[in-house]
Amino acid sequence: MRARSLLTASLAAAVALLGTACSSEREPVRVGVMLECSGLLVGTHDSVLAAASLPLLERGGHRTGEQVTGSAGGRRVELIPACTEFTYLHKLVLATRRLVEVDGVDVVVGPIGGAESVVFRDLAARFPDVTFIASDTGAQETMLHEPPPNLFRFAPTGAQTTAGLGTYAYRDLGWRRAVVVAEDWYPGWESAAGFVAEFCALGGNVVERDWVSLFDPAPSKAARRHAKEADGVLVIATSGGQVPYLTEYLSVAGPARERLLLSGAVFFDRRSLVLKAIDLSGVVVGSFVPSGTQSMREYRASFVRAFPHLPAGVGVGIVEVPAYTSVDALLTALEQTGGELGSRHDLLRTTLSRLVLDAPQGTVRLDGNRQAAEANYLERVEPGVAGALPRTRTLRTLDGVEQTYDGIFGPTTPSPSTSDPTCERRPAPPWAT
Repeated sequence: MRARSLLTASLAAAVALLGTACSSEREPVRVGVMLECSGLLVGTHDSVLAAASLPLLERGGHRTGEQVTGSAGGRRVELIPACTEFTYLHKLVLATRRLVEVDGVDVVVGPIGGAESVVFRDLAARFPDVTFIASDTGAQETMLHEPPPNLFRFAPTGAQTTAGLGTYAYRDLGWRRAVVVAEDWYPGWESAAGFVAEFCALGGNVVERDWVSLFDPAPSKAARRHAKEADGVLVIATSGGQVPYLTEYLSVAGPARERLLLSGAVFFDRRSLVLKAIDLSGVVVGSFVPSGTQSMREYRASFVRAFPHLPAGVGVGIVEVPAYTSVDALLTALEQTGGELGSRHDLLRTTLSRLVLDAPQGTVRLDGNRQAAEANYLERVEPGVAGALPRTRTLRTLDGVEQTYDGIFGPTTPSPSTSDPTCERRPAPPWAT
């Protein structure tokens, strides 16, 4: 009888322990990643998925096709790809709803685009129990105009990516009158805004914002006008088409190193710095992605090891680096919380807000609106070697560039556009003094 009682008690204890073990098993953290599966930016699909997957693979994760799994903080993490399409905002809404309502994700990462990032902000407000991480240098207003508390962005705004160029133009090159030549859509407006705000704050005058000439196959008239009316031109190119304008402008403007500044995603590719019969040596390029730092070299090497089948040079662009940084920030936060999200993700979100991330592009922190404050770089084009692509050398590093430019931009200022911000002299941001 006693033996039977002991046996019964032992079985009961075993069942209780088994129940405890089962209840303590945690569900995986499911992370939806927005990808371009069709349309204008479909070429970024593989590279963005690779960049978003790399932080998990670096932590011992595994990839099967587009499915990537791994762990962080002792908890399983699964990446779930979702399809959207640039400019087709209804596809972003449908993809987000599917991730949240059908796939039951905990976190959504993405998408590419300015209008897309604003819609992403509104979707985050609609799903407050899910954490959203915007992974593109999207619209300034996304994180400046009342972002919901579950939305984070570990990438700079367009204005942040041109920080320092206004000061270099005014103080180093001696410009007092400048022209901005950019594309007439959100990357052009956003990036131009940073230069205009900084250059004008110091006392410079932006005499023209030309939104047409990069699309003009014969821009000689505009190029001659710019060379005559201004001390120099900032060209911001994100989608190509810059060669006819640059060729025409530099044929009449004089030394490129004195009359030209560059910014935009196009110039991340050193091949864009090769112009027939024109030497860009000495020209300064503004970018949040440095070319020669140790952290960036390590990132590029890791990317190539993990994805040798992708074309050379892929992975360091304006959409891939933020995708990597966004997922790496999430996994780093999970490591700090031991894999716990907390009630309604409060632990995860507090940790993300306070994170100091060692990213490929340098140290990234978040401001009070949970928007990245990080370094921007001025890089000078080095003289080319026959048969080789030009190289760039870091001329200046501006640490901790934040989205407000020390108050020039704020929650009540108009969003960057073809005419905003206005060119005004005012207190300059800290890096300009």
